[in-house]
This record gives sequence, C-alpha cells and structure tokens, in this order.
Amino acid sequence: MKKISRCFLFGTVALAFLLLIFTAMAAAEEPIHKGYPFVFDQTGRLDRISNKDLVVDDVLYKLSSSTTYHAPDTIFTKFTSFKKGDFLGIILKGKNTREVLSVWLIKKAD
Repeated sequence: MKKISRCFLFGTVALAFLLLIFTAMAAAEEPIHKGYPFVFDQTGRLDRISNKDLVVDDVLYKLSSSTTYHAPDTIFTKFTSFKKGDFLGIILKGKNTREVLSVWLIKKAD
C-alpha cells in the first residue's frame, strides 16, 4: 500500500509540474498586442523622445531615420505619438548597441 501511495503522490506532483510548464509556455506565445513582437530587447517608461534619441528609464538610446514606431491601433506611427510616461518596448539593432530598430507602445501613460 505504501508503494502505491508514493507512486500516486509522485505522479500527481509530476503532472502538476507539467501542467504549470505548459500553461506558462502557452501564455508566453501570445504577444502583448496583435502584431507585436513576442519579446523586446528593453522595456520601460519613456522619459523623453525626439527625432534623434529617446530616454527610457534614464537610459539614452539613439534613433535614426530608419527607426520605426508602432502602436496597438496602427501598424506605423510617428515618434510624436509617444508621450512622457508611456510604457514602451524597444527592439535594438544589435546585442551590444543602443541603436533602436523599432519602438512599440505597450501602454499609454495614465
């Protein structure tokens, strides 16, 4: 009887663990907004933005004429659509750079 109880307990714990993993994976497969990337290089609150640079959580990033801007209600927008306090997602041009490829509005400032 003890062996059956231990096997049952082990099986129950293993099943719960697997369900937790699959639930987390399913949640991670949904982007924040339709058409948005699944993962951003950086996220944070916008401190300021211009056509040449932006500051998010006190970190300066370089923008270029090829940087794209996105919002949930439109595929492409302009940098002037973003306001101080907006929560943004940023895709960088490379791993060891602060040059921005695209900026994504996650949530408007309150």
